[in-house]
Amino acid sequence: MPPWWKLAGEDRQDALGKVRAWVEQVYRPGYGQLAATLAPCWDQHPLCLYGLDVLSELWSVLYLQACRSPAVRSAQAEYQARIVPAIAGQLMTETTRCVHAQVRVPVNGAARSRP
Repeated sequence: MPPWWKLAGEDRQDALGKVRAWVEQVYRPGYGQLAATLAPCWDQHPLCLYGLDVLSELWSVLYLQACRSPAVRSAQAEYQARIVPAIAGQLMTETTRCVHAQVRVPVNGAARSRP
């Protein structure tokens, strides 16, 4: 399948569905505090889509192999220590000050504005 950014309509949504599935099945449950900074509106931000696409593709290459060579283990360490935190920081910055962040619905259900 071509990259999501080259697609339109239903094909684009199908490709983005793979990114969304990875976020829910791998990123959110496995990356703790880093994943907790990902705002609910992430899929409305192209920067977040690009970053999460990269993370999901690299994760697949690094973790879905039958065996791990020393080079793969080293790449996994690089991914964990440098790549994931750097991209998570970009995602947090992108969604912290966006228009979607201006109005959030707290647990009690009442809308409030942020300064």
